[in-house]
Amino acid sequence: MKEQTGNQQRKANEKEVAWLCGLIDGEGSIGLRVQKYMRNKNVFYVAPYVQVVNTHIGTLDVVDRILTELEVGHYIDWPRPHMVTGGERTVGDYKPLWRILVNGIKRCHPLLDELIPYLVIKKDDASIVLEFINSRESSYYKHLPYSPREQEIIGRFRRVRRSGKSGEEISLESLNDYTQETPTGVKV
Repeated sequence: MKEQTGNQQRKANEKEVAWLCGLIDGEGSIGLRVQKYMRNKNVFYVAPYVQVVNTHIGTLDVVDRILTELEVGHYIDWPRPHMVTGGERTVGDYKPLWRILVNGIKRCHPLLDELIPYLVIKKDDASIVLEFINSRESSYYKHLPYSPREQEIIGRFRRVRRSGKSGEEISLESLNDYTQETPTGVKV
């Protein structure tokens, strides 16, 4: 009997990756999230993310399995539903809701490489996010302030996502990855 070597773990096939893309196109989101640095609440940075939110537990199991087979680190979250204005509905009126989140450059990069060929609706978002990731990864030191090119990518993503929506945006100059404090009075 011949001895088997190497990783014998099952890998997600092309159909499963295409199915995941369809789910993300319909029930998910791909983006750049502005986050506060944990050690200094006055400093903001940009983190790429891919997430799917749903109420069907069977779908959660399939997404979890596919991401595991693709060797993409992810979080499973069970956020509580918000109260309806006026408090007419209670938490018990809602179905249980779950979210699978892939967050950060190291996790999102390999996932987006797999997804982009099959995405339809969110392909532009994924391409801009991947461009940002590639730019950050090519930096000599990743904790340097965002380059003018990266600021342009962030601004382009925000314009694409917020077209037609009102609201104050964060100044791009304040997004200097752990190095510059955000001006006062700026909404996140």
